Amino acid sequence: MLYIGESHSDSLLRTLTRHFQHWTGETSGPTFSKSKVEVAIVFASKDTAVDKQNALISEHQPKHNIEGKPKGFWEKVEEWLDEPF
Repeated sequence: MLYIGESHSDSLLRTLTRHFQHWTGETSGPTFSKSKVEVAIVFASKDTAVDKQNALISEHQPKHNIEGKPKGFWEKVEEWLDEPF
């Protein structure tokens, strides 16, 4: 697993497809070759999307999510994992 992301603004297609083309800016992220990856989608409410994303990142530790997180971040996510979705 390389990356876990979320879209809570009703723009899943735009959010997802930008990871398959070069993009820059404040919200830029990793770019992948669409012929070399498989995408999975997990649906969540807007209210729980970020928390669910963070719980999945903590559980799976994907390479492109774990770099650059502030100290104590993973401990907080561990607490979220104990809460029901």
